[in-house]
Amino acid sequence: MAAIDEFASSDDDVPSCPLCMEELDATDLAVRACRCGYQICLYCLHTIRAEHNSRCPACRTPYDEEKFVISEVDREEAAKLARQRAEAKRERERRMKQRELEKERVRVAIATEQKARMNLKHA
Repeated sequence: MAAIDEFASSDDDVPSCPLCMEELDATDLAVRACRCGYQICLYCLHTIRAEHNSRCPACRTPYDEEKFVISEVDREEAAKLARQRAEAKRERERRMKQRELEKERVRVAIATEQKARMNLKHA
């Protein structure tokens, strides 16, 4: 459970898989496949084990399922975390949209000022 709580505290620090860049969900965070602590999603873990060399991308230690550390996933906590992440994502998208609108306002103001200067120059 500590692994889930560790990442739930900050909206901007949503953990993601360093290989595929997808957000890590509660199930991904519950599985520690390597002693080095390199955290990847279960999809990438499966792909590495099934189609590649079955070694940790960070430390090159062979993956051994018997050494996986698997924490129990609390369904309520996982649902809460998913809701928090969805809200954080909506908030990030809202802030990005506001920034884009502000940039557009600045571009329009600069263009208007430049046009006014050109008109004064030619008058």
